[in-house]
Amino acid sequence: MERRALLATSHPGEVEELTRILVAAGWAALAPAETGLTPPSRVLEGATLRDQAIGRATAFAGLAGMPALAVASAFNVYAMGQEPGLRTHDYAGEAAADADHRAKLLTRMKRVPTGQRIALFQVAIAIATPGAPVKVCNSTLECEVAMEERGGGGYLFDAVTQVVSKRTLAELDDAERDRVSHRGMAMKQVVKYLEQLSSGG
Repeated sequence: MERRALLATSHPGEVEELTRILVAAGWAALAPAETGLTPPSRVLEGATLRDQAIGRATAFAGLAGMPALAVASAFNVYAMGQEPGLRTHDYAGEAAADADHRAKLLTRMKRVPTGQRIALFQVAIAIATPGAPVKVCNSTLECEVAMEERGGGGYLFDAVTQVVSKRTLAELDDAERDRVSHRGMAMKQVVKYLEQLSSGG
């Protein structure tokens, strides 16, 4: 099997992170712009993270005829009734920038004190391969919503996701973020599965 995979996303931060991790593992990652294909919308497509990830990965793999990866994530803030939840990627609107999503969350939480800003980040990454069952890799991250944005790394809610030593995911370098984040932990499972797939295991 040729060691390349298609990314079922057009989000720049997601493309950069997935590409970096896959390339380090010896895989080529193709972004939608390189294929001429349009990633399926991630808005309201499934009742669970698993459904969302499988739906996009399967659709993309079918169009391209090669393995495709799709990421679905939910940022569940307990003080907000577990919002944004499944609307994590379009919390401030489908066309909104990452900064808009973070600004909306921080505005709604401005009266929530430290100690009551606990959240759970969930991720499901689906790998769909023509002729093979879909594999889904899951992980979670317990964290706290920071009082303000900090750091310039990562994407989406990373700049307000407070984890190691009260630092946000955006304040960590790539290697440390990959080690502790929900996405990084799930991608370790993805790389392991892709190795098995390429070796016929």
